[in-house]
Amino acid sequence: DKDIADHVYIEPLTAEVVEQLILKEKPDSVLPTLGGQAALNLAIPVYSFIHGSCLMLGMGAATKYTIFRGQKKQEDADKTFSNVLCLTAIFAAFFLFMGIFFAGTLTTILGADREIFSMTKTYLQILLIFAPAFLMNNVLLCFVRNDGNPRLSMAAMLIGSLANIVLD
Repeated sequence: DKDIADHVYIEPLTAEVVEQLILKEKPDSVLPTLGGQAALNLAIPVYSFIHGSCLMLGMGAATKYTIFRGQKKQEDADKTFSNVLCLTAIFAAFFLFMGIFFAGTLTTILGADREIFSMTKTYLQILLIFAPAFLMNNVLLCFVRNDGNPRLSMAAMLIGSLANIVLD
């Protein structure tokens, strides 16, 4: 960012290049990167699609479920829950399949060049392979919120968030 740096160099990250820049510029600091931010930025649309799918399935079905429960149509509510679980499993299988077999193709479609291809593919594989857990978590959280037990909902959110922190 030229607003905070006198000079910005985009060079291959090798010991020789870094040494030459330090000798030439005598900088206060050096912030080398390996293209991880660019790779992550290319993978973000896939994350957004997965997250949007979670919201669509979970909130849509949970709303319908709650309406049916309010109308005392428990059989329809149960059917809605079962149907969304099946639909979530289909989405999960699709994302998992894409992560295992088509992460490279998707990386190319998203525009990764040879310098960041490997990192972008790795990000996509992780996102897509773990999408089933992400989908199921978000869909079930929507139903727990509508179950009439706010303590259970809070406990589920806290456990999920703490597990995310620990596992990250």
